[in-house]
Amino acid sequence: MLGHIYKSSGTFDEVGFQNLYNAYTAGNYEGIDSFISPCVSGNCANGLNSGKDQANAILERITQIEQFHPFPWISVSRADGWSADPETNAAFLKDMIETIWVYEANVLPGRGICHYPIPKIDTKNDTFWHFCQQL
Repeated sequence: MLGHIYKSSGTFDEVGFQNLYNAYTAGNYEGIDSFISPCVSGNCANGLNSGKDQANAILERITQIEQFHPFPWISVSRADGWSADPETNAAFLKDMIETIWVYEANVLPGRGICHYPIPKIDTKNDTFWHFCQQL
């Protein structure tokens, strides 16, 4: 199961969280992941415009579900208002991903840390997924 938990508007996807909660309370701990669509418009509903601030808010919410690990999927869609500047996009993702790494290293020791290069976002291409593999 892959649950969407954060919208590009800067709000939590409550249906996605409820689906994850239902799966966990039913004892389905394997094969459950989540994904987010970061708010990159600069006009986020929750007022959190940086990758770091959004990651911290999402991680805080995720920890309310027992045994749930940080989101491994980040949706990057040109429809969500990403900058035409690849360096700006990479900096946003770097802030978000490094925040997740610090959380994983400090809160989830022994579970592994994600390692991969920060991609350049080509806003001329279609939507793609960037996967952060748990080691």
